[in-house]
Amino acid sequence: FFLGFPSYWNIVAFYIGLLYPATGPWPGAILIAILTILTVLPVRFIYPNLAPPPWKIPMLIGAGAWTVLLAWMIYRYHEIPLWITAVSLLYPAMYLALSIYLDMQARRRKAVTPRVGL
Repeated sequence: FFLGFPSYWNIVAFYIGLLYPATGPWPGAILIAILTILTVLPVRFIYPNLAPPPWKIPMLIGAGAWTVLLAWMIYRYHEIPLWITAVSLLYPAMYLALSIYLDMQARRRKAVTPRVGL
């Protein structure tokens, strides 16, 4: 796990710039404030290439497809339909959901593991 919001600021800036015409400045400002706070909090995010075995392959395939989609979106930056932007947010949503799920599992395992040697 990576502790705190990882260094995905370029991706955040990309999406804020993309959604700005539709949303205005406040959603982006609120998102930046929340992610700034998460940078110093003990929330844990997985590394996609280090995800546990049942999740590693789907995460890597998703990352590859998402990268291709983002490259196309950068090429067509000012002409991207809103629905494609929404579809492109599916992988970050999956990443966030899986990070939360695996973190909860790890914390639960740690809470029930007996301490030895004291």
